[in-house]
Amino acid sequence: MLNNFLKERAYRLSQISFRGSNLTHPLRNIRDLVYVGRITIGTPPQEFQVVFDTGSSDLWVPSDFCTSPACSTHVRFRHLQSSTFRPTNKTFRITYGSGRMKGVVAHDTVRIGDLVSTDQPFGLSTAEYGFKDMPFDGVLGLNYPNISSSGAIPIFDKLKNQGAISEPVFAFYFSKDKREGSVVMFGGVDHRYYKGELKWVPLIQAGGWIVHMDRISFERKVIACSGGCEALVDTGAPLIDGPKPLVDNIQKLIGATPRGSKYYVSCSAVSTLPSIIFTINSINYRLPARAYILKDSRGHCYTAFKEHRLSLPKEFWILGDVFLRRSRNDIAKKQIRDLVSTDQLFGLSIVEYGCEGAPFDGILDLNYSSISIFGAISIFDYLKNQGAISGPVFAFYLSKQQETKGCLEDSREGGSSGETQSGLDARFVTLSLSISMKRRIIVCSGGREALVDTGTSLIIGLRRLVNNIQKLISAMPRGSEHYVSCFVVSTLPSIIFTINGINYPVPVQAYILNLRGVP
Repeated sequence: MLNNFLKERAYRLSQISFRGSNLTHPLRNIRDLVYVGRITIGTPPQEFQVVFDTGSSDLWVPSDFCTSPACSTHVRFRHLQSSTFRPTNKTFRITYGSGRMKGVVAHDTVRIGDLVSTDQPFGLSTAEYGFKDMPFDGVLGLNYPNISSSGAIPIFDKLKNQGAISEPVFAFYFSKDKREGSVVMFGGVDHRYYKGELKWVPLIQAGGWIVHMDRISFERKVIACSGGCEALVDTGAPLIDGPKPLVDNIQKLIGATPRGSKYYVSCSAVSTLPSIIFTINSINYRLPARAYILKDSRGHCYTAFKEHRLSLPKEFWILGDVFLRRSRNDIAKKQIRDLVSTDQLFGLSIVEYGCEGAPFDGILDLNYSSISIFGAISIFDYLKNQGAISGPVFAFYLSKQQETKGCLEDSREGGSSGETQSGLDARFVTLSLSISMKRRIIVCSGGREALVDTGTSLIIGLRRLVNNIQKLISAMPRGSEHYVSCFVVSTLPSIIFTINGINYPVPVQAYILNLRGVP
């Protein structure tokens, strides 16, 4: 289907991306669980709040002769007040994941913003179950006509057939954590709501928004859909639903515990949880913990995974709003250029000693979170867990700029024993390290440990070993530093650091520094 669509409309693909308000319709985000939009039915128009649902095909709203408690809490269609209303004797039933309804089919004028579908078949519920507390009046189905429970042509197909939309395309943009900003688009995709190129995913077959999913992985291990499976892209479902054994395993991996119908985690643990990756059509869609962990009305955190009760021969998943809004960027509280870490724990100094004159305001630590003084998750680990970076890797390129004059040798003594300091073992790596000069080992003849420290300016070692290096390069102590004549710098040899069998020569231009005002 996708290939045929692209072939038939290859010359018009650029037109699918448009910018305009006439085909973009606002949706309201209700607690990150459901997105509702406004439509009108009848003449004069009667307004309803509906869910735009890709999991079903029928449009229905409550009728004024429905006596169910759910109908009494919602807006009901008053058919006698519409001059364009046309009834039928056809009845139908629909069962959803959250409830069920039965009703009759009727015809009337339906409007979605400026889009008008005349004589549109739709349902009027005569009984509803499970919808009493729902923040919407009805459902507007956007699935294919062949799965319509009422046998009516869906409004999207009717708008397309009437020529009301230029292309057979609709799209959604779902916001997170805020009521406004979400939209549904008909006839194209508003480029204000995405960056880069649109990624096209083929349907398994025409007749439903079901795609082939390659796998679901967690910390580089496949945890579900290992041999490939099917997934329904469902804008009417709030969560991610899957087979019970696989969902239970995900809850276990997350560390969630059951409480009622939900699985809960400590809100303080959210920042430590890794992303879950859904691979569809060989494209990885990364779902960070802040996306798959939601908060209930009391502020407690629960997971967005839920078992479905479908009896199917193949593994089947329902990808709801939690998955569909995955690419949303939240408001930044801490930002490194384009990387954003939300709700990042950090320190505010109230007293500082020895930092006067330092050319920086603070410190961003890149060591392991396990050695944090106050138990914070380091920003690098936080970005990794949130899925903001593709791989657990960082790197530096440090330039050398001569800003001072005078010669200062840059090895310093430090520490009183050969053992690592307590608490730093997590970042120390045991290396086959030796230091040599003029082909002779001068330090670490039996191998030593070394800390790679971007926050330290010089090379620091044990006093007796540093003193030996100072002697070999004829450096003389003056205050806290050791100096050499700038005239002999060109005659000094390189010092070679051998790490894991690889030689890293440090030339004299690197280990002799210039200090302004020193002869």
